[in-house]
Amino acid sequence: MVDFLVDGSISSLKGVGPKKETELKGAGIFSNKDLISAFPKQYLDFSKVFSLNSAPLSISCCIKAFFGKVLFKRLTKNKFFMFYKIHLYDDFTQMEATYFTSRFNTLRFKYNEELLFFGQIKINKLGKKELVISNIKKGIDATEGIVPVYRKRGTISSTFLAKLTKQLVFDSKILAKETLPDYLLAKYSLCPLNFALRNIHFPQNEESLQKAKRRLFFEEILLLQTYLNKAKEDKIETTFNKIGNNFLEEFSKLLPFELTNAQKKAIFDCEQDISSGVSMRRLLQGDVGSGKTAVAACLIFCMVKYNKAQVAVMAPTEILARQHYENFLNLFKGKDINIELLCSSVKTSRKRLIFSAVESGIISVVVGTQSLLNENLKFNNLGLVITDEQHRFGVNQRAKLANKGGTGAHVLVMSATPIPRSLALILYADLDISVLDELPKGRQKVETFIVDSSKRTRVLEFIKKNVNDGHQAYIVCPLIENDEDTNNHLKSIFEYRKNLEKTNLKDLKIQILHGKMRGEEKQKIMLDFAERRINILISTTVIEVGIDIPNANVMLIENAERLGLSQLHQLRGRVGRGTAKSYCILISDSKAKETRKRLEILKDFYDGFLIAQKDLEQRGPGNLLGLEQHGFFKLKTRDFIKNMEDVLQARNLAKEVISKKYDQFIDFSQDLELFTKNNGETISL
Repeated sequence: MVDFLVDGSISSLKGVGPKKETELKGAGIFSNKDLISAFPKQYLDFSKVFSLNSAPLSISCCIKAFFGKVLFKRLTKNKFFMFYKIHLYDDFTQMEATYFTSRFNTLRFKYNEELLFFGQIKINKLGKKELVISNIKKGIDATEGIVPVYRKRGTISSTFLAKLTKQLVFDSKILAKETLPDYLLAKYSLCPLNFALRNIHFPQNEESLQKAKRRLFFEEILLLQTYLNKAKEDKIETTFNKIGNNFLEEFSKLLPFELTNAQKKAIFDCEQDISSGVSMRRLLQGDVGSGKTAVAACLIFCMVKYNKAQVAVMAPTEILARQHYENFLNLFKGKDINIELLCSSVKTSRKRLIFSAVESGIISVVVGTQSLLNENLKFNNLGLVITDEQHRFGVNQRAKLANKGGTGAHVLVMSATPIPRSLALILYADLDISVLDELPKGRQKVETFIVDSSKRTRVLEFIKKNVNDGHQAYIVCPLIENDEDTNNHLKSIFEYRKNLEKTNLKDLKIQILHGKMRGEEKQKIMLDFAERRINILISTTVIEVGIDIPNANVMLIENAERLGLSQLHQLRGRVGRGTAKSYCILISDSKAKETRKRLEILKDFYDGFLIAQKDLEQRGPGNLLGLEQHGFFKLKTRDFIKNMEDVLQARNLAKEVISKKYDQFIDFSQDLELFTKNNGETISL
């Protein structure tokens, strides 16, 4: 073996000629460092083989069974993949299995042929066990141990990646320079980096694999937390630091309601930040209807009136952006605060006028979607950036908008998705946090019911009664339209409207809304709904965030088992905004006890933070926050929620790194460059 550091050229590996090198680079692998950091997506463990009956639930494993027959197959909608339903059996059990694979991967197995199936046993909607297959192998060889499977990258197959990685791992004495000193490895019971890199790819056994995962996971969290904590300490001086003597009293006169104590506390936190002379970096987190917009409006008032500065407000959807725009227009009427809306639906000629007015300083507040990131939009004196529903934006998008004002602009990040404090401290280590945990006066609890589809007729009668009483209703379906590669029990909005037209609701005014509609079309529908020209709005989860229709008092959610608790809680929050008693009805035919138990949490609790904690424990962070949008949070090695102790240890060590206690062991220029490159975005404010 030779001494080797992983940042060498891939062209030095056997089997990599000019053509393959070009293909590898096209797949994002430019060096051996890229190759060694492309971890397997899964492992096939030949050392442990289960029967259909003994295989654990919801855990990936290897199952030995006989191939019965293909019950049916069909192409998926995009025509590149095939969906199979297969019958399997062994000496004691029979079971159906599903298998998604390339349309070119024809199943050439014989009836009664004994095979190894890799996947997870799940409980399907009918309450029966079903094997979800990820891989099928012929032959049984327990000596192979644990075999890595890599994600196919362009024209580069998993097999070829495994071949190259194996060569790199076993032909090299040194793969990478150790980043942690021995005393820290011992303190946190971590294996050496080279051991981890070898065993993450070709583990000696399950114990070695878990040690490797833990070490690499710890390092990912450490790098993330070190970077974010460092960003928090890098204070930027600002000139936007003026607060009026009677600022809050003056702003409160504009409101038709009284601020809650939680809102006043959040505003005080922001005041302290602004008057400190350095740029504010704060997360404003609140439950559904807790009044984040009022806090944002207060800061807008402060920036424009006292600091003569401009404000940018970015929302994830045009519907929400327009709602903010109209709310601010009404609130600041007659206060000499010029507000404009900038969305993709705004005509080009109008956009040019807005760009010019913003650059000259005529416009004080710009509310919009990602259109605010347009390079032609230049600010004259940007003092505050507000991003609403932060988890729907990538980190770079927030940074790009904040940087439009040069240095010194304050940043307020708002999230209507309640995040458990332990998670918020990790996700937003670069931000100070204010929590709105108190609902405004007049907001009432929405009564929640869980029923199966046999009660749908009664539910629709209930909706009609409420509409006849002068109210409106939402119906949420999981699909826009039926898709041939989805289960036929799922409801689509088009199918639903068609069916409603055959019921006693046919005389009501019914409309549909979904995310693929043009902005103008969506806005017209929401305006019609707000002005009561629509009785029932059938929608996808696009109405989850921000839409405020006080007259709507019934929320019906079909196939509720498909959504996370926090998302269901957000949807529930669309009703109960007026004075009428409001209801949320969840329809689910799932027979799984776990599903029913999960939905019961929503029925029994209304505290969004408690619900979010339950959702976090049961479904993980991705479903709670859409963490695929956090470029820096695509951790490759472990589920950080199930390993929270390691997360907290890494977080504490990161603070010690920042305090210079361990300032010698991390090379930011190399390790963080690799970390951010592998995770898709640069971590920055």
